[in-house]
Amino acid sequence: MPPATPASPPPRPRPTPPTSRPQSRQQAAQIYADAYSLDPALYKLLRSLDTIGAVVGPNTRLILRTDAAPFHVLVDGAPKP
Repeated sequence: MPPATPASPPPRPRPTPPTSRPQSRQQAAQIYADAYSLDPALYKLLRSLDTIGAVVGPNTRLILRTDAAPFHVLVDGAPKP
């Protein structure tokens, strides 16, 4: 008889998917609030980069002030802790 193999741990439960648009928005708002509370500077940096990604495309040409949000991230880099 082959030796018994240890049982793998049970899978972690997945979050219950939202069933409606208001629940989806509420869940998204909670995720954003949790992320902000853990590290506000990182949250702001990531949101700025998301904004840049949504605004700037492969053929985009912009003339911007470098001190304007969110593009200051490109010049100054990540905020210092």
